[in-house]
Amino acid sequence: APGSASLPVAGCCTAASSKERADGRVEMHHDRVHNVIYNTVGEAVSHIAHLDTEWSDAEISKRIVRHIWKAASDSELVERPWEEACQELVTRSMHGYSAACGERSWFYDIDLIPTFTAVAIELVHASGQVCNPEGIQEIVQVEYEAILDRMLLDKAIWEVASSFFADEKVRSKLFQALSKAYWPALDEVLTDGNISREIMYGLDPQTDQRRIETFVRRWLDDGISRAWSVLENSDEGLSEDMLIELLKALISPFGPEDPFSCLPGTLMERLGRPPTDWAFIRIVVRDLFRQWNGGTAPSKKRRKKNGGVGIAAEAEEDGNDDAWATAGAVGGSGAGGAKKRKAQAEPVKEDEEEAVDDVAEEDQAEEDGGAGHPECTSQDDCIGAPEERLVRHMHNGKAGDVYCEACWESFRQRNPSLKGVIEGEEP
Repeated sequence: APGSASLPVAGCCTAASSKERADGRVEMHHDRVHNVIYNTVGEAVSHIAHLDTEWSDAEISKRIVRHIWKAASDSELVERPWEEACQELVTRSMHGYSAACGERSWFYDIDLIPTFTAVAIELVHASGQVCNPEGIQEIVQVEYEAILDRMLLDKAIWEVASSFFADEKVRSKLFQALSKAYWPALDEVLTDGNISREIMYGLDPQTDQRRIETFVRRWLDDGISRAWSVLENSDEGLSEDMLIELLKALISPFGPEDPFSCLPGTLMERLGRPPTDWAFIRIVVRDLFRQWNGGTAPSKKRRKKNGGVGIAAEAEEDGNDDAWATAGAVGGSGAGGAKKRKAQAEPVKEDEEEAVDDVAEEDQAEEDGGAGHPECTSQDDCIGAPEERLVRHMHNGKAGDVYCEACWESFRQRNPSLKGVIEGEEP
């Protein structure tokens, strides 16, 4: 009958209409997302376009929009929990975008957080999930800056390795070794039992400094050990002096005026970046070379007599083995603060420079040597003279090593909390 034949036709029309409406909603969603990307990227580009002498504003925008749009248009994102969707949006976008634009002069200066936040809000809205926009922005920002931080850290380590070694194989080996050793060293420091104390009360400067020193020691020990044979057999070789300069370069990989450091930003939030003449640099390198060479190298800080407590041990306990913690540090950001690095450059204060110069002069005096005092525990490294008075180190009320007065005063400048008495006088 004519009436019965019309029913299937009506059903097909209804299904077709539903599909058209669904397709229309998807198309409208895509148009809205694309417009959001285009407009917010254009705003971000307007602030950095002057930094690029080859690409126009339109060219920069086109390249950025292309990669963010490719990630945002994947329908799979709206099916994921909103937290995962936000992270995936940033991760997928940055993969292609960093490959295309990572070497441009403006790459670390452009602020794409507003773009990613606006796009993520659209995606979460399309998924039907409910979330506070501030929560979306927080996840986007953490993910975006974490990716930039890792990229900038890799760039810094590579540039440092390239500045010291000409052979591509040696550079690559050192880069890989330092990169692989970095995160385990940081994890070890961050799980040192101070997390609750840090959250509740914050850490004192001595603990902060000790954590940075521990990280540097672990990172160098593991990293250089991984690349030891290649570095030792390279044309440049590996010496104490070279490792000292390499560590200085890692502390300030882009020069003293740029605040970025390869040291973790999370460890330097309160103290700031150590100065490149940080006395601990020379101390840790000497200790590590002695360790790598089987313990044959002399070290005045570690040698002990009569079962006494070595000065370096107490200095490490007090976390104040040089003038850095008391004089202050160079303002800067480490790995973990890529977006802040351009705004934090601060000159070294005059009193900081004097403190650093004092340490450098002491180190130079140590290297220059001299007659030394025959009874000083420093022995070959003694900077005093035979006529110097002797000072007995006192640790927790117990008598320790004996040092000439010149060596003792050099230790006291680095750690004013050290206690001692002149030999022959009552403690």
